[in-house]
Amino acid sequence: MWVGGQFAVAQADFDRKANAQFYLLRDARLAKFMGGRALPIVDVVGKIDLPEIMIDTIKRILAPAGIRQATE
Repeated sequence: MWVGGQFAVAQADFDRKANAQFYLLRDARLAKFMGGRALPIVDVVGKIDLPEIMIDTIKRILAPAGIRQATE
């Protein structure tokens, strides 16, 4: 996820309308943020100005296996 201006990992499934706990990778600590403020990394990559082939490759790496199989 992208939350609080950095990469993070959600500690569990979360409700986007409530506070959720995230492990902030840069800070190496747990923090609570409103679930609705967290963005999936795949969405962030789509907004970066990179060649389309690179964006597609990054999205394939980041997408869960079930999503990849459904779109291939």
